[in-house]
Order: sequence, then C-alpha cells, then structure tokens
Amino acid sequence: MSELKEEIENSDQEFNKIKTLAKDAYRLIDQQRYEDARLKFKELLEIDPSNTYGLVGMGDLLYKTRQLEEAVYYYKLCLQNDTSNKFSIMGLMNCFRDMKQLANVINVAEEYRHITMSDASILSRVADAYRKLKNYKESEVYYMAALQINPNDQYVIVGLGHLYFASQRYHEAIKWWEKLVDAQPNNIKILTEIGNSYRKIKDYEKALEFYEKARSIDPKNFFALYGLAECYRGQRLYKESIVYWEKILSFDPHNKLIIARYAESLRGMGEYDKAIECFTKNLKPRDDKFYPNYKEEPYIYNKFN
Repeated sequence: MSELKEEIENSDQEFNKIKTLAKDAYRLIDQQRYEDARLKFKELLEIDPSNTYGLVGMGDLLYKTRQLEEAVYYYKLCLQNDTSNKFSIMGLMNCFRDMKQLANVINVAEEYRHITMSDASILSRVADAYRKLKNYKESEVYYMAALQINPNDQYVIVGLGHLYFASQRYHEAIKWWEKLVDAQPNNIKILTEIGNSYRKIKDYEKALEFYEKARSIDPKNFFALYGLAECYRGQRLYKESIVYWEKILSFDPHNKLIIARYAESLRGMGEYDKAIECFTKNLKPRDDKFYPNYKEEPYIYNKFN
C-alpha cells in the first residue's frame, strides 16, 4: 500500500513539474527569450518524450521562430501519440499555410476530419486554403460550416468578404464586411475593403465615404488614397484624382503603377506635355515591384508614342 502511495505521489510530482516547465516555456516565448524556452521544452521532453505539452510547445516555439519544417516534425510527432490534439492540427495547418503548401493544409483537414469538422478555427483555415487555390465553391462550404459553429467569428467573416470579392460577388462581400464595422469602426483594412467593393460596382459615392473614413484615421494610408484617386478617375474627375495621386507620390515617388495612373489623369485634363514626361519616367527601368504592372497600361504608351 505504501509503495502504491509513493508511486502516485511521484507521478503527481512529475506531472506538476511538466506543467510548470510548459508554463515557464510559454512565458519565455512571450518574452521573446526563445533559447531559454527551448531549454525548458527540452527538459520537459527528457522527462516524458511523448508528452503533448512538450511536443506542441516545441512546435509552437519553432513556428514562432520561423523554423517551419522543424515545427512540422514536432506537430506530427504529437499527432502520432494523440490523433485528437487540435493544437497540433492547427499548428500543422499554419506551417503548411505559411510555406504556401495549401494542398497540404487541405490534406491535414481530411486526415483529421473527426476533429476539423467540429472546430471553427480549423474550418476557417481550410476555407482560406481553398480560397487561395481559387476553389471558391469548396471555400464557401467550409466558411459556412465554421459560421454554423460560431456565427460571430470575425476571422471567418473577413474570409467570406475576401472570398466574395475574389469571385466578383461584390454585393455579398459588402454585406459581410459591413457586419464588422460596428465592432471595428477604426479598422482601416475593413474600411478600404468595403470601399474597394463599392468602387467595383461603380457606387462611387459610397466608396468615397469609406475611403474617407480610412483616411481620417491614417492620412497617408496607401489604400485609402489609391481608392479615392481611383474613384475620381472612374468618374473622369481627373483634377480631383490628381490630388490623391500626388499625395501617394509624395511618399512613394518611384511607384510605376501610380506614375502611370497619374499620367492618365494628366492626359484626361489635356496636360499632354506633363503626361509625356511622366510616361517617359516610367519607361526607365527600375528594380521595383510595380514595374511589371506598367505593362498593363498599354493605352498610355499608344497615346503618347
């Protein structure tokens, strides 16, 4: 009897030590003391090599430090011992998502379907993967399944907005994104996304309203200024459009896409000499990410060359 009691006490002590090590390790991660956290998890796994706290924790640490392939190893090791561990499943999906291995995200969801179909966070990750693979039908199925579990999940609602925008269902994108405005009135990304959707359906008045809200929060926000300029350009109000192109060029003077748009607005106002000057500037090769977009503006070249 005394031996059994001693065994139970030792087991309790070991469990408490493991729990403390895991707690300390996560605290160290929060403090960005990653090497110290690694040593804590290593000590934990030396006590119990199959412990889920230690395996998931090591995976989370490696994910946090962007060692994604190593993180995958620990998450998979955990799932070998516990096929229902949702933290490992989510960790795996996050790793594959960040490595742009979207098919693997879906494969994980299928393999662990007994867990994934009942967890909104996991379902939304599968929906994201399908959306990025342009399989919009399957993406919608998974987002809606996630909403059935948690109707107010803001991550899912944002995802639905992106899905409908990508599939050119702009009215539906607006419907979902506007659900978030009351909860996040100062979320510039949401405001500009709504503005983009209204602009796509040529409701410029509503689009301007949301872009202005975003600009009032951040006067130099690229997407708010771009949206305002595009709204005025779409209405052929080139003078107003130029105001916002110039604001962007004041802090991003070599952006070839903006220079091209600026040149077009100048052309619309009849300022051909200045437009040609901008166009010529755009012809000079620069190593910037917007250069390829210039090839999408052939009408400017045809007009002035």
